Amino acid sequence: MAAVQAIDFSVINAFTTSAFKGNPAAVVVLQKELPTDLLQSIARELNQPVTTFITPLPGSGADPTNFSVRWFVPSLELPLCGHGTIAAAHYIFSRSAAALEAGRLVFQTRSGSEVVVTNTTDGRYALQLPVEAMQSLDQSSEISLRDIFSRALGCDPNLILSIRAGTNSTKTFVLVEVDNRAELAKLEVDKALLRGTAPFVMNIVTSSTDTEDVTFVSRVFAPLTGVDEDHVCGIAHTLLGPYWSEKKSIPNGEELVAKQVSPRGGDLGVVWEAAKNVCILKGSARLALKGTLYV
Repeated sequence: MAAVQAIDFSVINAFTTSAFKGNPAAVVVLQKELPTDLLQSIARELNQPVTTFITPLPGSGADPTNFSVRWFVPSLELPLCGHGTIAAAHYIFSRSAAALEAGRLVFQTRSGSEVVVTNTTDGRYALQLPVEAMQSLDQSSEISLRDIFSRALGCDPNLILSIRAGTNSTKTFVLVEVDNRAELAKLEVDKALLRGTAPFVMNIVTSSTDTEDVTFVSRVFAPLTGVDEDHVCGIAHTLLGPYWSEKKSIPNGEELVAKQVSPRGGDLGVVWEAAKNVCILKGSARLALKGTLYV
C-alpha cells in the first residue's frame, strides 16, 4: 500500500476583514516542488477559486521572505493571480516574525518574473503588478458589444458610457463603464450571454458611485473560464486604476478607493504609478479555515 502524504492548507479570504466576504484562496506551503499533475489534482480537490502553492526557494536557507509560487484554479494553472498572492502573503506574515520584521516578500513565478508584496503600516498588504494599455474598439465591434452588454446586464444601452478592450498579462479583456443610475450592485446579470463577448475572456463592468469615500465600483465576469463572476479580482484593478485615475483627473500616485460589488464583495486601495507603468493594489485578508488533505 502506497504511503499517504498529509498536506496542510489554509483558506484565506483576500480583500476583506470580514467573514464570508472577499475572495477565498487555498494556500499550501510545500517543502519541495511537487509534480504539476499532483498540484492540479490538489487544487481540484480543494475546489477554491484558486489554490496558491508556495515553496522556499532553493538555497534561500533561513531567509523567510523568498518563495517560488504557482497558482491553480480547479481546471488549469494561472500565470498570475492577485488575490491568491495576497492570501499567501497573509499566511506568511501572520506566521513568521522574521518576515514581518522584513516587511517584504518576493514570490518567483514560473516565468522568472518576481511578484513583490509589502506589509503596510496600516495593516494591509501592497501588491505591485504591471499595467497594460487599453484600446478603443472599431465601430462594428463596439456596437456588437454594446448590444451584448445591455442585454446581459438588463440595462438601457444609453447607460453604457464607454467600452475599451485590450490584453493584460493573463488574458484578453473588455472594460465597460455604465452610468451609476444602472445600480451595478443590484443588476441580475445573465452570465451566459457574456460568453458572446469572445474572444474577450475577462468582462469588467464598472461605474462611479455616490458613496463619498469610494472612487468606483466594479464587477468582473469570466464565464469562458468557468468563473461566472469573480468575487474580487485583483488583476482587473490594474486596468480600473489607470482608467479612473485619468477619468477623474486624480493625481498620479494618489490612492483610489475601490469596491467590488459582487455578492461576496471586497475592498481595495489602488495606486497607479504611471512612470513605472505599475499599479499597487492594497488589501486586507482574513483566515477562514485550516485543514489537512491526504494524498
